[in-house]
Amino acid sequence: MARATIDDYRIEDIHILIEFDSGGPVGATTIVSVGKDDDWFVNRWFYFDEDNENYVRNFARKVATDENYRERCLNRTADWARVADHYEQTARQILEYFQDAGVMGYSVGDKEEEDEYRRAKNEMETICESLFAALKSEIRGGNSTTEIERIADDHKDRAWGWLRENGYLGETEVSDLA
Repeated sequence: MARATIDDYRIEDIHILIEFDSGGPVGATTIVSVGKDDDWFVNRWFYFDEDNENYVRNFARKVATDENYRERCLNRTADWARVADHYEQTARQILEYFQDAGVMGYSVGDKEEEDEYRRAKNEMETICESLFAALKSEIRGGNSTTEIERIADDHKDRAWGWLRENGYLGETEVSDLA
């Protein structure tokens, strides 16, 4: 895993650090930390289509300059924080399904294993991207707890289904672990 500074700057007395981090949650490689010395700080991963420079910088500026928004971020009531909390938990479970099925790695030089890994990784990322978009839409639009849980369950089922259909899980494993 690699981590490197993209930018490090201040807006008045607020410190902003934008970093690349390949060890983040599924679909995220950019993390932003916005804070004021030892007083407060907000960390945010940017996922999929949100991971673009303008969006990242606008977020950092808003946290630094808008006290009401900053409070919602710190309290984890801002839409992005609520989406992230639900997404990260479910995406982590989906990643674990693929890891437990033994498809999230390959032996160097084994082209068949590598192809299998890339196909599984692409499918897992596709499922997670769909999960993120669905959660974001629901939380920003309606916020039904029941619907949020259904979205998470549907995407976990989709991951299990793909693993089963592709021969990575037997029927017993699915019923035992689901």
